[in-house]
Amino acid sequence: LSLSLLSPLSLFSPATRFGAVLDMVSDRCTTLALIMMLAVFYPSHAVYFQLVAVLDIGSHWIHMYSSLSSGKSSHKQIDLRANPVLRLYYESRAVLFIMCSVNEIFFMALYFAHFFSGPYLSMFGYTMGMWEWVARITFVPCAAKHFISVIQMVAAARNIGYLDEEEIRQRRG
Repeated sequence: LSLSLLSPLSLFSPATRFGAVLDMVSDRCTTLALIMMLAVFYPSHAVYFQLVAVLDIGSHWIHMYSSLSSGKSSHKQIDLRANPVLRLYYESRAVLFIMCSVNEIFFMALYFAHFFSGPYLSMFGYTMGMWEWVARITFVPCAAKHFISVIQMVAAARNIGYLDEEEIRQRRG
């Protein structure tokens, strides 16, 4: 295989700006599709699913815009002076992997629970289907990930504000 054929494929690597945007957009779109289905499956909780969707899309979009406006090639590259929660979240691959995985597992458990309960398990004096257990166990870490999204959105908004201030200062000379 010629290296010249591989060169266009490198555009899709998360190490490039295009790859980073493609990575984030594909993650957001697939999660959004799942969340939209859950709003249909659980109409009494639709408002919560809508809020999660808006927070997820909004926080990632503003964070990506802030990162790329700052000259970074990925939203996963953060300033070491930034918020310590975001620094841990993005610099520790283990933390990022666990938080993102648990978030998706929570939504998938709710999806599966809509169709079948799985085997019934008794724990802590309660008996319920496996998927309900998985959803209950992953709820708190999932909520924590969305709290991190709020932190991410605030930090990104501040960064954009700093960039705007700097640009205005440079124009005024």
